[in-house]
Amino acid sequence: MRFFFSSHFFAGLLLLFVAFVTLAAFSACVHKRGDATAGIEVLRSGGFVPPDVNADIAGVVYVNVRDKSDMVFGLRAKLETSLAESGFSVTSNPSKAGYIVHPTVLAVGAAEPDSLRAMVNEGYGGTSRLSGTGATTLLTDVLLVQRRVPTSGRKNLQNISNRNAVAESRMRLALLSRREIRFNAGVPEYVMDVLVRELCASVSAVHMASR
Repeated sequence: MRFFFSSHFFAGLLLLFVAFVTLAAFSACVHKRGDATAGIEVLRSGGFVPPDVNADIAGVVYVNVRDKSDMVFGLRAKLETSLAESGFSVTSNPSKAGYIVHPTVLAVGAAEPDSLRAMVNEGYGGTSRLSGTGATTLLTDVLLVQRRVPTSGRKNLQNISNRNAVAESRMRLALLSRREIRFNAGVPEYVMDVLVRELCASVSAVHMASR
């Protein structure tokens, strides 16, 4: 019983620490857009956590975006730029990456707020079919894979499931706006900026906590 309490206590401390460094990393990923983003609420379940073992994870990131909505344009380039500005090296080769960031945009459009909150609470891989009205949303599942640094003595990875992966984290994230957002030409840039800011801050926080 004593060990049970102790392990949960330290797990709680780890989560608090990651939350703290997320706030610290947040400032490095902010891009001001006036009042356009003021009404956007960020909902999330799950989160990125550092590995529970000592791992040599390089600050090199590979970004792989999947867009099921066909309405989000340029997300990969924006996220890569933001991560580079936060101190990461960006690579086009996943075998060289210490971090593989894989956001999947699931849905974009109108939704009933309480229904959306319940959907987010289902977590990564949960329901993603929007319904109702009252808000506008962008719903995303995000996978983060953390890998050992490739060296000449280690075989390069060909995919993210290789044994060199030391940790995986999953997060569901939604942006909720009470105002109507028009998507005639795709998701507006200021909405993507909020998503990029949140993803960048989360990855940066894990990297800071892993040092």
